[in-house]
Amino acid sequence: MVHLVKSATVPEYASITGVSLGLKDKVVLGPFEVQFIDVDMYWSRLSFHVNGPDGPKLYVVGQGESFVYPAADNQYLNITLTWIRSDTKTALIEIQSPLQKLLSGQKLNVGDTINLPEGFPQISIKLTSTSDTQATFLVTLPYGETQTLVITEGSGGSVRYKLGDVYSYSNYVYIHLLNTTSDGPATVDIYVPKVASTDFKIVREGEEETAPTTTVETVLVYNDLLYVNEKLPITVDNVTYYVKLVSTIPDVAKVEVFKDDKSLGSIILRVNDDEPKNVPNAPIKLSVQSVEPEYKRAIIRVYGPAGAHVIPILRPANLLVKIDASPKEMLLGDELVVVINVENLGRGDAYDVSVAAPIPNDFELISMTKTWSLKTFPAFTNMPALIYVLKPTKVGEFEIGKAVVTFYDDTSIETNEEKTIYSPVLTGIKVYGIPKIEVNGMAYNGTWGNYVTATLATQSASSSPLKLPMGTRTMNSSRMPRSSSACPAASMAQLRLMLEP
Repeated sequence: MVHLVKSATVPEYASITGVSLGLKDKVVLGPFEVQFIDVDMYWSRLSFHVNGPDGPKLYVVGQGESFVYPAADNQYLNITLTWIRSDTKTALIEIQSPLQKLLSGQKLNVGDTINLPEGFPQISIKLTSTSDTQATFLVTLPYGETQTLVITEGSGGSVRYKLGDVYSYSNYVYIHLLNTTSDGPATVDIYVPKVASTDFKIVREGEEETAPTTTVETVLVYNDLLYVNEKLPITVDNVTYYVKLVSTIPDVAKVEVFKDDKSLGSIILRVNDDEPKNVPNAPIKLSVQSVEPEYKRAIIRVYGPAGAHVIPILRPANLLVKIDASPKEMLLGDELVVVINVENLGRGDAYDVSVAAPIPNDFELISMTKTWSLKTFPAFTNMPALIYVLKPTKVGEFEIGKAVVTFYDDTSIETNEEKTIYSPVLTGIKVYGIPKIEVNGMAYNGTWGNYVTATLATQSASSSPLKLPMGTRTMNSSRMPRSSSACPAASMAQLRLMLEP
């Protein structure tokens, strides 16, 4: 279920509505009991007996009136008589408990999860996306239901908790979004009712008290990826069960369950199924949240009894790093753009990924990207290209070097051993000198006729492989002045070409 939330006001109460009681019936919520004990002859005034940690108290109210236990300045329960049914001899009441702040100023990055503390139901709140104005949360309840809240900054969203097949506890978890940004954490406050118990039952007159109607047989023990042919171990009372993902197609996953090495059968799981499926002859239930056939994986939820233990699967990351540059041939004074690409081809995530870029001695660093590290690098993803600019300081043929990537993954984080990989060496970068041409010419109006002889010579100031041919060239005299009055006397014309690196 997806809820787009716009309310900016934190609700005052969490509520259980429409509770129907006959005369002498009582409702039990955790350590509190509310019993309908008497009524006047006109069915206009009803008496209720409330018992709890502060002792018993008696209240007489009419339709639409409320009473609090134990007192107005110390509320645990606020109970309203919403309707009197004289024809059926029943009363409808609403039970409310004040919301109070459980967690204050919690910061979450995308992908982070908050779990309610011990003593509360096993509810997890995961931040799945953010923008400058909104944040999206996935709330997973212990009986398998998920609710998605899209919350605007400054507003909040609430999650109800099912109390059996008929009743529910509305506003059981309220998330107030304090602030959010598209590239930063979201900050939230979390509210829960003062009476947070989910043990709820109605005891009818003449009936013996039974177990709460919402006894949760299983809790969520695993909610993560499983790849085809992987077997996830779950230990219950010293017996190990295995959940194996057999195949994936869009929105459907097929799993096989084993008890030790004995198959208990296969189960088809469909995305958006309302209830988890029981595993025959095993104390676990299964459902699927999403399926990605292109990667042969699915997010599988496993529910087991309290105390069930899941042994996580350790998956290695497989990082590949490449380095390239453009242009490969350049003149001294030009700029060289170097690009580094990193890809995770493995099934496991990489953590604390850091990239070191090679910068050779004969190059000057002009510019570099701001970020060269990632906290988490998921499987089958690419890191944004890392780009920096170098400028050569001399001519020649150069080797840029290789990029170095360090990281941890599931297999190394346990041993605290950092992994290192290298790109191929980037070679063959050629830098040429910039030529300088100098021309000296002399001529006079003599007996040369129509031509002037010119001599071409070269000189290099470096060991650069760049050379020009030497020799004698002729130039048409019609392009030069014929008047001796414009030129000093000389014996020949000479053309000289000089090169600088």
